[in-house]
Amino acid sequence: MEQIMKAIGDFQKECPVIRKLKEGYGYVYADMEGLYDTIKPLLLKFGLMTTYTMDKENILTLNLRHESGEELHSSIKVQDVLLAKMSLYQSIGSGITYYRRYLICSLLDIVVAGENNDADGCKPDNQKPASTDGRDVRSAYTKKPVTGKQIDNGDLL
Repeated sequence: MEQIMKAIGDFQKECPVIRKLKEGYGYVYADMEGLYDTIKPLLLKFGLMTTYTMDKENILTLNLRHESGEELHSSIKVQDVLLAKMSLYQSIGSGITYYRRYLICSLLDIVVAGENNDADGCKPDNQKPASTDGRDVRSAYTKKPVTGKQIDNGDLL
């Protein structure tokens, strides 16, 4: 697992923050096309590739492979939920796409920024987290706002 973990670490150093730019269904999200347009060149650069499989119990699995032959896998069950104005097949397809995005972002620790309103109960980014005395708690951790790539240790207090 040493080579795939090094490749993931190198990928993370260069992977920019993914922006939520696609609007639909009443929220803003990072679509698969935009996500892969950004990460695919980096995956290839570090000898990584992805495939997805789904078994008969609707378990969707992300298979992350390294050119060395090492692999990592992450799985989640896709629920049979009928969404408004969609057939069951369209709803399942939507669920598969949704979980593909979240599996790849989770396994590679990809940061997605923008309005966080693509799941029930989440607050938009423009509502700053506050401490009990009303201060913006983000300012306690960084010297400057985060834009573009993730912060590095030099940005921490």
